[in-house]
Amino acid sequence: MTNGPSFEVPTGRRDGLSSNVRDADVLPDVSDSIQVLRSKFAASGLNDRDLVLLTAAHTIGTTACFFVKDRLYSYPLPGGRTGSDPSIPAAFLSELKARCAPGDFNTRVPLDRGSQGTFDDSILRNIRAGLVPIASDAALEASNATGALVGAYLGAASSSFAQDFVGAMIKMGAIGAITGDAGEIRDECSAFNTN
Repeated sequence: MTNGPSFEVPTGRRDGLSSNVRDADVLPDVSDSIQVLRSKFAASGLNDRDLVLLTAAHTIGTTACFFVKDRLYSYPLPGGRTGSDPSIPAAFLSELKARCAPGDFNTRVPLDRGSQGTFDDSILRNIRAGLVPIASDAALEASNATGALVGAYLGAASSSFAQDFVGAMIKMGAIGAITGDAGEIRDECSAFNTN
């Protein structure tokens, strides 16, 4: 049990009849800056609060070293050099490098250090402290707006965190919803209907 919130998922959403890998280009990437993240979310009708709350989904799970390697070994530094992202605290950088050696793309590291199996606000505490492995999570502290929201959910708004997360999940689930007679309601989510 992850202790996350329960909620009714709206059903009956129509799915398209084709898939295109290029459609994923609008999704956030682990190396996106805060400006790019905010732009991508806004283009989908999501705001800064949704960005913070949906990033908080990273309180559960792991990521592969493949998605961390650039922050550890080839982060752009002044003078055309590359190295480690200087925003990563030294002890956490050592910890990540010990788990993700150069060339290791498959080892898994927790997205939420110390709490990767439980839905809680620990991910927000780790974002605030710079203890997150992927750059897009760390980027939330690079904006006054998103940084303030991280702080609010660690303070005065902490009691509404789980319910606000549910609202952001439902809002995200409605992005690009197909209406009318287009598409189909799938019998099995992972496959087109055969009839």
